[in-house]
Amino acid sequence: VQIIDSYIEHRRMRERQVVDMLEKEPLSIPLLRAKIYPQLADGLQAAAEAQLLAHLLYLMEQGRVAEEDSLYRLEAVQ
Repeated sequence: VQIIDSYIEHRRMRERQVVDMLEKEPLSIPLLRAKIYPQLADGLQAAAEAQLLAHLLYLMEQGRVAEEDSLYRLEAVQ
C-alpha cells in the first residue's frame, strides 16, 4: 500500500508542476518537458513527453486545460 501511495503522490506532484508551468504561459509538450525535466537524457525524452501528454489529457477532461495549435494553456476558472 505504501508504494501505491507514493506513486499517487508522485503523480499529484507532477500534475502540480504542469499546472504551475501553464500558469506562466501556454506551452507545447516539448517545451513543457524541457522545463520540467531540464537534465533529461535524449533517450528518455519521448517517454517523458508521453507522460506529460497523459497529464494534459487528464487536465483537459477536467476542463482545466485547453489545447490550440499544439499549445496547452490553463482554462479560466469558472
